[in-house]
Amino acid sequence: MIKTLYLVIDLIFLGLLIFGLIQSKKYSFLAGVYSFLILLFLRLYSFVAQYTTKLIIDNVSEPPFGFSTSDFVAFINILPRTLNLIAFSILIIGLYQRLKK
Repeated sequence: MIKTLYLVIDLIFLGLLIFGLIQSKKYSFLAGVYSFLILLFLRLYSFVAQYTTKLIIDNVSEPPFGFSTSDFVAFINILPRTLNLIAFSILIIGLYQRLKK
């Protein structure tokens, strides 16, 4: 029951991201298009990552870049959060510039 609710909420959020992308494109809001594309990519990545991340960590005998296993896991977790921050920063800066005109 709870997993179904989470899936429904995720699908609604995915629909809202697609709606935001369409509206941004319709009104030629380039910062919004980039922001919603990044957020859409991250949402799709979160669907895939829950099945593939454990396999990647288990099958990597030596983590890349000289990381330890815990550093590698932290790096994998920091990347989506950083991209999320970048997407919202782009959106906020774009909205500020649009409202300033």
